[in-house]
Amino acid sequence: MSRICYAFVSDNLIISNISFFFPDRPTSFAATSAILQLSTKYMVSRLREKAVYHLCRLYPTSFDDMNPDHKDLSLEVFGTTSGPEHPIILVNLAQSSNLTKLLPWAYYSVIRWSFRDMVIGHKCHDGTTVHLSDHDKQKCLLGFESLMSTQHANIKNIFAGPSPRCQGSVNNIDCVSGISDALKRALDEHGTGLIAPLGPLRRKVNACEKCLQNIRHLDLELRKKVWDKLPEVFDLPPWSQLLEEEEE
Repeated sequence: MSRICYAFVSDNLIISNISFFFPDRPTSFAATSAILQLSTKYMVSRLREKAVYHLCRLYPTSFDDMNPDHKDLSLEVFGTTSGPEHPIILVNLAQSSNLTKLLPWAYYSVIRWSFRDMVIGHKCHDGTTVHLSDHDKQKCLLGFESLMSTQHANIKNIFAGPSPRCQGSVNNIDCVSGISDALKRALDEHGTGLIAPLGPLRRKVNACEKCLQNIRHLDLELRKKVWDKLPEVFDLPPWSQLLEEEEE
């Protein structure tokens, strides 16, 4: 264990024993990253597990773990109100630490964050610039194209028309008009290159409650399908294999 302690001291992070790190308490991303990388390098499995658990509190590996208030959790997990680290940093950490199960969400976050950053890199507050490797950049570019196509199809399915149980006006005129308007606005937004096929539907739709229930149901089911296929989009193994690899 002394070898591990000296390694951590050399990186300005003093760890006297494994119990020092409490994954349920706020711990900075920098400290968590250092713990993950060094525990991986020196094969301290219990400490690595704690670091992975801590990261997964903010970065999901299941659909149910996704949190729409992603930024708000940063204070609870990393002790910061400035939001999560740039996803390129997460991609590089996952690759360097052999933490493949974080890559689907990390890649997805990169293409959501900024297409420009994905291509030329992101300049951090300290003046340094982080880049994706050519390998990761290629996966993100292919994923962007695939998810844009999926998002377009999902929008058209979600706003295909009134529910069969529509309780709107005669001939469903009001609901047809309201849903058609929502479809147009969603497609206009999609045309800007905004990627959010996993994000919950928040736009206002002028329709009866039965139609709104149908729209919310379709939205939820289609988002679950996007999540299930997310690793495949980035040419990664399926979720079942990614999660099994970490447990082994």
